[in-house]
Amino acid sequence: MCAKKFVPYANESDVLEIGGLSIENRVDRISISGDIDLTLDKPGLALAKQLQKLLGDVVAQLEKQALPSRLLKAMPGAFPHLMPARQKNASRRRRQERACS
Repeated sequence: MCAKKFVPYANESDVLEIGGLSIENRVDRISISGDIDLTLDKPGLALAKQLQKLLGDVVAQLEKQALPSRLLKAMPGAFPHLMPARQKNASRRRRQERACS
């Protein structure tokens, strides 16, 4: 199995997909994009539970931290060693697909 535990804020590379949502891990934020339908059936319940677990993990990580009152935005190029997450995640996803097939 190619599944790996998604640890919020742990890195700049993990991507989790739940339904039509793409959840991207970053060291300073979690980015969620896409759509999801939580239907009134067993598949809808399963998706809702996955989202609930994800958000519970995010809240738990946030509660462990000494948080600033507001996150300062990084200047462009401030972290040249970090590839833009979307570009890095697309590249990583292609490598995983090849490894898992």
